[in-house]
Amino acid sequence: MRKLFLVFILMFSATAGLFADIEIRVSANKSGVSVYSNGSYKGTAPLTIYGGYGYYRIVCKKDGYYDCEWSGYVSDNSTTDVYFPMQPSTGSIRVNTNVRLARVYVDGSYKGLSPLTVDGLKPGTHTVTVTHDGLLDETRYVTVSAGYETTCNIDFKLSDLKVITSNVTGASVYLDNTYKGKTPLTITDIFPGNHNLRIEKQHYETIRETVTLEPNYIHTVTRSMVHISGYITVSTNTPNAHVFINDSPISGRTELDEGTYRLKVRAFGYEDYSEYVTIVRLKEHPRNINMKKAAFDINSFSASAQNFYPERKTGAINFSWSVTAPEFGYLTVKDKSGAVVYTSSVFFSTWLQYTEWDGQVGGVVVPDGQYSVEFAAGGKTRSSTFTISSKRNPDKDLLDFDAARTNVNKEIAKENEREEFDFYAYQKSKKGAYLNIGYAEGRFFNGMMFGAEYYHWGGEHWFLGGDFDALLTEIDGKYRDEHNSYGNDTDAKDINFFDLNIVGGVSVNLWRLRPYASLGLGGYFSTIDHPKENAPAGLSLESCAGLDFTFEHLVIGAKYKLKYLMGSGFLDTYMLSAGWSW
Repeated sequence: MRKLFLVFILMFSATAGLFADIEIRVSANKSGVSVYSNGSYKGTAPLTIYGGYGYYRIVCKKDGYYDCEWSGYVSDNSTTDVYFPMQPSTGSIRVNTNVRLARVYVDGSYKGLSPLTVDGLKPGTHTVTVTHDGLLDETRYVTVSAGYETTCNIDFKLSDLKVITSNVTGASVYLDNTYKGKTPLTITDIFPGNHNLRIEKQHYETIRETVTLEPNYIHTVTRSMVHISGYITVSTNTPNAHVFINDSPISGRTELDEGTYRLKVRAFGYEDYSEYVTIVRLKEHPRNINMKKAAFDINSFSASAQNFYPERKTGAINFSWSVTAPEFGYLTVKDKSGAVVYTSSVFFSTWLQYTEWDGQVGGVVVPDGQYSVEFAAGGKTRSSTFTISSKRNPDKDLLDFDAARTNVNKEIAKENEREEFDFYAYQKSKKGAYLNIGYAEGRFFNGMMFGAEYYHWGGEHWFLGGDFDALLTEIDGKYRDEHNSYGNDTDAKDINFFDLNIVGGVSVNLWRLRPYASLGLGGYFSTIDHPKENAPAGLSLESCAGLDFTFEHLVIGAKYKLKYLMGSGFLDTYMLSAGWSW
């Protein structure tokens, strides 16, 4: 009986701790940490271990981190907090190359394409090798420290190309159809291999050839350009002649590339002269043209409005016509009964003629009714009719007036041919509404640009207005996986800007071509707060150079804009435009 009592006492002592109320709360500074208690796996931190009083040895493990251990005696009815500060046991290497998508190997194992971060490397020295088709392999030895990222920048040995035109300067150089600059020129950092080279200069034959470039070598191409132009000088028996080559005006000794051209000469009071001339390179082509006197005639006589409202002060009524030679003419306005109410005399010194009348005689507006106008000169007469009315319909009055004047100008231009369209009247500033589409490229991003412009104010060679640009951009891949300013992970693939500017500029007119330049000041807003683009809104500055082609009111053109967005740096944009001018 006594032995049975002793066995019971021993069993009670061995199991008393099993039912004791003991808690050990385990936490760590990293997620996914495995917890072991006295050699048994318990789960991942944070967790609570329940048991009896006694000795405990707790170990935490995580790949890439050193093991952490805690041990101690836990008394009865107690709670113990154990915190494990896990320390990294590996480091990483950030591999950057001057050529994107190079293959990266670390210690002989393929890791991916550059730019690339390789994690989980043991402390010590590692061998980093990058390869790319057509380039020499590059190897670096990089020392890794636990818990740190080491940057390894590797530049492949690329090629340079020096282009020289021995007999001229300023020739345009294109490599693989991309403009690179003017000769003499050195192009650096070219991918080795075969490339298409093109050299161009006005009045010289274009040079086209294939060049083969080797890594880490400066190649020099020296070429002599062949002159292919000749010269034409046109003289006439009248000092006021206008000379055109293929409908473009020229004066004096003019250089032209070899080929056949249409020569046209016009002079007021003379018949038009036209012929085809063939220009031979390096030759002079003098042309002495004897212009023939033109017979006098009157063409396309009309009034600028069918309904004229002088009491509304919408301006004067214009009588327009064209003539072929100098002469005196007389304009007479009669009322319905045939009574003369207004006369005027005009001397012709150019093709296009016009005179105007304010609808008044002695400061008094003539009565409502139908009127006729007759013009007589050189034995020729032309006539038209119009109505004077005191009725008030402002909108329709102005529309009728403008439409009639536009039709008259079109008829005169058609009658006198394109070359003699009223050139100075055509010298108008950049006014109108335009739509743009193009390509934008910035420091951290690139993508499409869409925009709209409106120019309303201006004189003969200046203009004021505004433009709005929407840049739908994609961030460069190496800046995508970043931390934004709020400390959260983000995959910032797109960053869109909306830019509004007040714009002013100057323009010149070369017949239907209109070069112009402008400056703009405004503000922008971006849709993503990205660490490299740390100003989601701010001021913007822009400069622009463009060239428009105008056909009546339709305008098409191209432009280059250089924008500066505060916080985002410079932005290059190349754009095409189409619009409607007035």
